[in-house]
Amino acid sequence: MKVKNIYIGMLLAVMAGGSLTSCDDFLTEKPKAIVSPDIIGDSEAAADSWVTGVYSKWIYDMFCWGNFPKVLEMDCDYTSGPDWAFSTLGAGNFQGDQTTNAIWTGCYSLINRANKAIQYVSAMKNVSEKYKNNALGELYFNKAYAYFLLTRAYGEVPVLDATVTNGAPLENPRQPIAKVYAEI
Repeated sequence: MKVKNIYIGMLLAVMAGGSLTSCDDFLTEKPKAIVSPDIIGDSEAAADSWVTGVYSKWIYDMFCWGNFPKVLEMDCDYTSGPDWAFSTLGAGNFQGDQTTNAIWTGCYSLINRANKAIQYVSAMKNVSEKYKNNALGELYFNKAYAYFLLTRAYGEVPVLDATVTNGAPLENPRQPIAKVYAEI
């Protein structure tokens, strides 16, 4: 019994001593899931990564949860009625519904990501002009289609030509539909 108590005491002493020491290497963060622009690089594969990153916003923000394009089609006679039967959208309340928010936040998240990708793809030097123009064309198309959906759903919407980190204002007024179409 005494030997067992000695071993337990030694184990507790080692554990207490270990908890009072520090290890700088243990505290150093090594992120593995964050991809920064510096990591992506300057190549055709990097341009593809930027384009794929923009396409991923369609998949996750719009299609994954079944929110798209239901919000754009809910203004039909056969979907109108009381809240309890047709949800808030069917009752004509388009404010604060997760489906409506998915179109607004999803499209603007995509536009933000496209603006960022356009900035980095345009600055690439190790990519052929033809490949760069193809990538930029896909990015501009995604951005234009997002604006088209926003205009279809809301009418006048803010136009964002740059990301906030590149000097765009935090608050933008809605622009006339003609200006949004000119951006498209």
